[in-house]
This record gives sequence, structure tokens and C-alpha cells, in this order.
Amino acid sequence: MSKLPNLYAKKRGGYVSYYYRYKKHGRTQPMIPLGNSRKNTMTQIKARYVEAQTKVWNMMHGIVTEAPISQVEKQVLFREIYPRFIAEVAPHHGKTFLRDTYNMKAFIEFFGDVNHWTSNPKTGGKVSRDCKIDLAKITTADINNFYASDISGKSTSTKKSRNIYLKPLWEWLVVNELVDKDVYALKHKLGKQGKKSKPHQVIKREDILKIIDLTNSHKHKVFWTIMAYTGLAPVDAGSLTKDDIVLNGTFECIIKSRNKTDITAQIPIVGKLKKIRNFITNLNMSKSERDAANAEFVTLANQIGIKQREGHILAQYCLRHSLATFLRTYLTDNEIQMYMGHTNTKQQQTYISLEASKLHDKMADALK
Repeated sequence: MSKLPNLYAKKRGGYVSYYYRYKKHGRTQPMIPLGNSRKNTMTQIKARYVEAQTKVWNMMHGIVTEAPISQVEKQVLFREIYPRFIAEVAPHHGKTFLRDTYNMKAFIEFFGDVNHWTSNPKTGGKVSRDCKIDLAKITTADINNFYASDISGKSTSTKKSRNIYLKPLWEWLVVNELVDKDVYALKHKLGKQGKKSKPHQVIKREDILKIIDLTNSHKHKVFWTIMAYTGLAPVDAGSLTKDDIVLNGTFECIIKSRNKTDITAQIPIVGKLKKIRNFITNLNMSKSERDAANAEFVTLANQIGIKQREGHILAQYCLRHSLATFLRTYLTDNEIQMYMGHTNTKQQQTYISLEASKLHDKMADALK
């Protein structure tokens, strides 16, 4: 197959794309796509090769005058292909893929209009029928401009969020021969080009309790106490509801699901967390409120003499890492995984068992 004249094969990850290339009056012409090993059989590709070869020969000898396939202006409207893209790609990703497609919003607003995308925290979002974005006309330079203007100076996680959805989109476009070139390819490692991810600094338990006592904000005091006793991330700790509290056997637990796995962390309410039980489900903290709490956390940490270690991050998220470190004295690695709902716990863990009761007793003793 590879020895056929004018046949060009290009490897793209786990598959090969085939093209028919030729020259006219000594000048290289746009290649005619023939298909790829992921979507087409070799018999289909050979048939298209013969068709392209015949078409070009006829054109060169004046038998036909129409332009080859690749010279016909393509139009790939985002609003038309998006539902198909989601239907074909989403099943191969985690459960959060559909929900987090709201990351497409910035892309739509940059190349289209602010009103062309409707975001939904639960389902991601959908594109408007009025959207006129033609993906076939977007170039690598356009993608570069998008990144330069949209996420310049933003966190690595924001860059990765964009990357998670735009990279598969262009790969899918190329595989389905809707576009000839992956103009996004130059940015496919963007999420790794930012600053290398730094570990969060571990803070001593006694210093954590000092910080919590120092704040004059009742909301921040409750917020940090939740994280200090549960290891929940800020976004989870600040959004607990009555539905997240259940009675497991003889004690109450906080239930939080991990969307990427089917793990449900069931966290016993013990220690000081038990004393503020009536406040933990009423925070309803917005991102701006969590950011304000984080700023005060760093200020108070510095106030009691905690300095940011080189190569580490000092933030309220440190409460999660500090709890995991603190618990190593009291719990086994598997028990820590159970307690904090780590993603490498392969099966859903429950606390309604003898083992669960023992774990609860351990936690009550450790987190007085």
C-alpha cells in the first residue's frame, strides 16, 4: 500500500491517515484525504486512492474542470457537529466530561458571541442555533490568539480544563475528515507547559487549630473546621447540604461522591466538627467567598509564623493534605483511603460494618 505512487501516509497517535498528493505545473497542490486506519478499511482507502488518481488525471488532461476534493471550500459549523461530537466522544471519558463541557464557553465567546452558549452546572451546556463558528476556518494562529487572550496568566488547571475538551474536538474532526489539519496539535500539551504542579504544604495540627481560633469570621471558622476534620476540598466543604448527612449505624456521616470513580466517601462527624454540626450544612459558599477565606487563611498562617516553603503551596487546601499526613499515625493507608475517598480506592467503601465502627472509634480518638 505504501509503495503506491503519490500516496502519503501520516501517523497520528494510534492510527494512520492517508492522502493522495500531486503537483500541477510543478507546484504542490493541496492533498486529497483518503481516510484513516481508525475509521476505514484498507479496501476503502485503496478505492478512494483509485478515485482520486482518476480524478486528478482527468483534470490534468482537461477531461474535467472541477477542483479536487481538498480544494472545495469546506464549512464545518460548530453548532451542527457539536451534538455528534459529544455523542461519540463522551462515552470514552469519565462521568464529569458532559458536565464540564461548560469549559467550551470561553471558546464560543472568543470565536463567536457571548450569547451563543448556554452553560449548565449539571450538564455542561449547549450551543445556540445562531452560532456561526466555522471550525474549518480556524487556524493554529487563531488558537494561539485564543490562549493568549483567554487564559494568559491563569492557573495550570484552567489551561488543562480548556485542553480537555478542545484537544479531543480537533482530533475527532481530523479522524472524521471534517478538517484536513489538526490546528490544535501545537497546543495539545499546553496543560503541562505551565508551572510544574507544586505540592501543598503540610501544617502541624496545633497550628491549624490556632488559625481556626484566630479568625473573626464565623463562616471561615466553620469552613476550615470542616476541612480540618474531613479532608474535603474547599468546593465540597463549602457546599454541604442536609442531604449530605446520613445516619450510619450509631453515628452520623458526611457523604460525598467522587464523580471520576464510583467511590462514596462516608466521613464520621467527630471532634469539634460534631460541636458545630448545625452550621456545616448552611455555608453555601460561592467561589469568591472561598477565595476570600483562602486569602485570610494565608494571612493568619503568616501571622503565627508559618512561612511558605520553597517549592510548596500555602493555602487552605493544605488542610486536606495535613489531615492525611496527621492520620498516618492512627490509621492504615487503606483506612485513610476509605476516610478521605481517594480515587485509588477501587471499590465503593461503606461504613455500616464492624470495620466501620472500629474506624469511627479511631477517628473519634484521633480528632478530639
